Amino acid sequence: MASSQLAAALHEERHALNELARSTAPCANCRRDARSMVQASAHRHSQDITDVINQCALPRLSAYVEKNINLALNAATRGEWAS
Repeated sequence: MASSQLAAALHEERHALNELARSTAPCANCRRDARSMVQASAHRHSQDITDVINQCALPRLSAYVEKNINLALNAATRGEWAS
Protein backbone atom coordinates (compact mmCIF):
# COMPACT_ATOMS: atom_id res chain seq x y z
CA MET A 1 0.00 0.00 0.00
CA ALA A 2 2.80 2.38 0.91
CA SER A 3 4.63 1.78 -2.34
CA SER A 4 1.42 2.23 -4.37
CA GLN A 5 0.69 5.57 -2.75
CA LEU A 6 4.31 6.67 -3.07
CA ALA A 7 4.36 5.62 -6.75
CA ALA A 8 1.26 7.72 -7.42
CA ALA A 9 2.82 10.73 -5.69
CA LEU A 10 6.13 10.30 -7.53
CA HIS A 11 4.32 9.93 -10.84
CA GLU A 12 2.27 13.06 -10.26
CA GLU A 13 5.34 15.05 -9.20
CA ARG A 14 7.60 13.85 -12.00
CA HIS A 15 5.02 14.15 -14.74
CA ALA A 16 3.26 17.31 -13.48
CA LEU A 17 3.52 18.96 -16.89
CA ASN A 18 1.56 16.11 -18.40
CA GLU A 19 -2.14 16.81 -17.78
CA LEU A 20 -2.85 13.07 -17.73
CA ALA A 21 -0.40 12.40 -14.88
CA ARG A 22 -3.14 12.66 -12.27
CA SER A 23 -5.55 10.42 -14.11
CA THR A 24 -3.17 7.69 -15.23
CA ALA A 25 -1.61 4.86 -13.27
CA PRO A 26 2.01 5.38 -12.23
CA CYS A 27 4.54 4.41 -14.87
CA ALA A 28 6.92 1.47 -14.41
CA ASN A 29 9.81 3.75 -13.40
CA CYS A 30 7.77 5.45 -10.66
CA ARG A 31 6.54 2.08 -9.36
CA ARG A 32 10.09 0.69 -9.33
CA ASP A 33 11.48 3.75 -7.55
CA ALA A 34 8.67 3.68 -4.99
CA ARG A 35 9.31 0.00 -4.20
CA SER A 36 13.03 0.72 -3.80
CA MET A 37 12.35 3.66 -1.46
CA VAL A 38 9.92 1.65 0.70
CA GLN A 39 12.34 -1.30 0.83
CA ALA A 40 15.24 0.97 1.85
CA SER A 41 13.13 2.58 4.57
CA ALA A 42 11.99 -0.79 5.90
CA HIS A 43 15.59 -1.98 5.93
CA ARG A 44 16.73 1.11 7.88
CA HIS A 45 13.99 0.53 10.44
CA SER A 46 14.17 -3.28 10.55
CA GLN A 47 15.16 -3.41 14.22
CA ASP A 48 12.22 -1.18 15.19
CA ILE A 49 9.86 -3.29 13.11
CA THR A 50 11.18 -6.47 14.73
CA ASP A 51 10.73 -4.97 18.20
CA VAL A 52 7.12 -3.99 17.48
CA ILE A 53 6.34 -7.45 16.14
CA ASN A 54 7.98 -9.20 19.10
CA GLN A 55 6.64 -6.91 21.83
CA CYS A 56 3.19 -6.02 20.49
CA ALA A 57 1.96 -8.22 17.68
CA LEU A 58 3.12 -11.65 18.86
CA PRO A 59 1.68 -11.39 22.39
CA ARG A 60 -1.67 -10.23 20.99
CA LEU A 61 -1.66 -12.97 18.38
CA SER A 62 -0.79 -15.55 21.02
CA ALA A 63 -3.65 -14.38 23.27
CA TYR A 64 -6.07 -14.43 20.31
CA VAL A 65 -5.06 -17.96 19.29
CA GLU A 66 -5.25 -19.22 22.88
CA LYS A 67 -8.72 -17.70 23.35
CA ASN A 68 -10.03 -19.27 20.15
CA ILE A 69 -8.52 -22.66 20.93
CA ASN A 70 -10.20 -22.57 24.33
CA LEU A 71 -13.53 -21.58 22.76
CA ALA A 72 -13.25 -24.44 20.27
CA LEU A 73 -12.28 -26.95 22.96
CA ASN A 74 -15.16 -25.85 25.18
CA ALA A 75 -17.61 -26.11 22.28
CA ALA A 76 -16.31 -29.58 21.40
CA THR A 77 -16.47 -30.69 25.04
CA ARG A 78 -20.10 -29.58 25.31
CA GLY A 79 -20.93 -31.47 22.14
CA GLU A 80 -21.73 -28.35 20.13
CA TRP A 81 -19.54 -29.61 17.30
CA ALA A 82 -20.90 -33.11 17.06
CA SER A 83 -20.52 -34.48 13.56
